[in-house]
Amino acid sequence: MTVDLRPLHQGQEYRQRLPRWPRFPGRGGPFTPTLAGKAEQQAADLADQAQRIEREQQAAESARVELATARLKIEAQAERQTEQAAEIERLRAALADAQQGRTAAEQQAAVLAAKLEACAERVARAEARVEQIEQQAAEAREQAKAQKIERDNSPSVSR
Repeated sequence: MTVDLRPLHQGQEYRQRLPRWPRFPGRGGPFTPTLAGKAEQQAADLADQAQRIEREQQAAESARVELATARLKIEAQAERQTEQAAEIERLRAALADAQQGRTAAEQQAAVLAAKLEACAERVARAEARVEQIEQQAAEAREQAKAQKIERDNSPSVSR
């Protein structure tokens, strides 16, 4: 028996070419099927088909499982996206509140700074007045001493 491994056509795979045996009617040559051979062939074909069906069923089941898993992931992502959108809105509201609070605090700080400056000016004026009053009091004491000395030095009027 010779085996030819040349390709049948360009691009085709090599396959084994077996020599053709002559067929003799009624003699059951090598390619003449018998009833038992047909049954064996059909049994082998059925077994092959059963295996192929089993593989396809397993592949289909695997695809269903993957599809269900993907759907669950999509649902989970949709829930997460909804939660994240709500969180973003909550954070935006908190940011707006914080900005309003900051603006109010800056305004209050400016008002308090102006009040502090006004108080500092009033304290400075009050200190100046106190100093002026102390000088006037010192001058008045000096005048009073001078008058007392003058009275003491002056001849007293008899009694």
